Amino acid sequence: MFLFKLYKEIEPINNDIRSIQYGGCGVFALSLYNLLKKLNRKPTIVVVTGKRAIKWIDAWVGNVSKCEANIEAHHIVIKLGKSYIDNNGIYNDWRKIEHCDERNQVIYENLPVEVLEEWVNKFTWNHRFYMKEHRPLLENKIANIYNKFNKSLVVSK
Repeated sequence: MFLFKLYKEIEPINNDIRSIQYGGCGVFALSLYNLLKKLNRKPTIVVVTGKRAIKWIDAWVGNVSKCEANIEAHHIVIKLGKSYIDNNGIYNDWRKIEHCDERNQVIYENLPVEVLEEWVNKFTWNHRFYMKEHRPLLENKIANIYNKFNKSLVVSK
């Protein structure tokens, strides 16, 4: 029930920020991760990527501040329980995520939030997602979702 309500709230974001899948998945994942943590959920960050990128991601995890700009993380999603969530939907199998293709053959689970924060703050990823314009808009929409969920939690107590 929670996931269904969550999806109904995040679904309109695709219409409001049309370029979100072109460089905005990391910002979306980070915002959703923070929302779920505030709601006392236990999300994890998952990178859907190619096999050759795993070493590169491991290097980031080992030393966040010194890695070079070589983003090979193709799609970043949130895992909650057994479900994978991105701005397009909720999936029981990561292979069903819309952005999986022949490059994206593996997943890197439990990416530390500090690494994703560094990626989001350091790189633009794709120029169709305008970080200065779209990131505040996205974060505001996620904050509004939090307010709705938080209000319903208070009312139900």
